[in-house]
Amino acid sequence: MRQGLQVCMVVLPSLDLGDGQHEGIPVAVMEAMSYGIPVISTAAGGVPELLSGGVGLLVPPGNPSPLADAIESMLRSPQLREQYGRAGRAKVDDEFNIKSVAIKLRQQFLRLTEETEVAVQPGDYSRVRRPLDRPSDEGRGQGIGGGAG
Repeated sequence: MRQGLQVCMVVLPSLDLGDGQHEGIPVAVMEAMSYGIPVISTAAGGVPELLSGGVGLLVPPGNPSPLADAIESMLRSPQLREQYGRAGRAKVDDEFNIKSVAIKLRQQFLRLTEETEVAVQPGDYSRVRRPLDRPSDEGRGQGIGGGAG
């Protein structure tokens, strides 16, 4: 690769094929956004969720004219590329960054444990199924080290 060349945008047109066959959230688009590269894609599958809030250009699927217009407008405007690049990076950092995701999960777990009263006392494992306990094992022991079988 020649030095000095840079990617000015990523274009990922996608189609909804029906029967639930469509693009999820494309990792290639997420990766481009994480580098501050502006994105143009089609409103199919999970793409609108990723590009919502003005972080990328969305065009209708299966129609090349709006796609070409979006590419042309992005090529002609360095300010537009900068705006979408910055917004995309911020969204990925906020919503998909491993630290952000871990913090949000922790907050959800704490909220759920505060809302749920657990009536299990320390040492009471009667509600816990062990890996080797199967319905056919009833009366034949309690899993590993559980006695006669």
